[in-house]
Amino acid sequence: MNTNYYVVSANKKQYYCKESTYTITDGTKSVTVSFGGKSVYCVVAAWKSTSPTTIYLDRVEFDKGCIKQGSLEHKQGTQDMVSTGLWTIHTLLPTVNTITFTDDSHILCEEGSKLYKLSLALEYSLKYNQTWYQMKFNATLPTDILENFQSSLLNLDKPLDEFSFMLERAPYLKPYEQLYSQSNSPRDFFSRLREQYGTQYCFQVRMWIRDYLETKIGVQPYTKDWTIPVDTLRSPKEYSIQPTTNSMRGGTRRKKRRTVIEDEYTSGMMGYYKDMD
Repeated sequence: MNTNYYVVSANKKQYYCKESTYTITDGTKSVTVSFGGKSVYCVVAAWKSTSPTTIYLDRVEFDKGCIKQGSLEHKQGTQDMVSTGLWTIHTLLPTVNTITFTDDSHILCEEGSKLYKLSLALEYSLKYNQTWYQMKFNATLPTDILENFQSSLLNLDKPLDEFSFMLERAPYLKPYEQLYSQSNSPRDFFSRLREQYGTQYCFQVRMWIRDYLETKIGVQPYTKDWTIPVDTLRSPKEYSIQPTTNSMRGGTRRKKRRTVIEDEYTSGMMGYYKDMD
């Protein structure tokens, strides 16, 4: 294995990057790019020479230690980190034109705890008709799947069914009868829930939001087959990458991880439910 270390600068922040190259006996090569702070990898991607134009984004994970010095902030800090990490992947592996990933990104209802989670993709779809990755990094799906996804989001703005009818199918809505009856559409309903419950919204809806949106409303979220075209990426401000002899401690690469984000109202993995936008 050959390992190179770098210090990456952008947007007035600095990160460490490790590039690990493995050569198999048949001559096939694989590269793992690990990006983040001194002791934790926050963006990890895996490349193989058998598919030289694609790379799999194995992990995106928020941690306050995702930065070389100081503490990475929520919201803009998350976006800056991912943007810089993706651009670094492009810089180190210029043959790559497509970044693939599984979008099961989520937010955590309680900072520092991974017990209570809420889908970030669903929350962004409710607010903006796009997932976080679509909105921030031009992520896309195969044409037919993307059309189905976008078409299903139209259901968010249709009139709500009568509460008595819906209650038979979704008894978990009983505590929210008044808000439901005041709402004009599913999107309006969730907006009112957010407004009324504030930081407790995540706890209120986390157990039933997916069932309601998918099986009762007909929204069709997709986790697999997401891609980010490299030609849509833009270099972060004041970007630079320099070799370093400093090695990153800890953060050993775990088995296959899925992309998660701390960007919301509480923190942990791509999600601290307080500053999503």
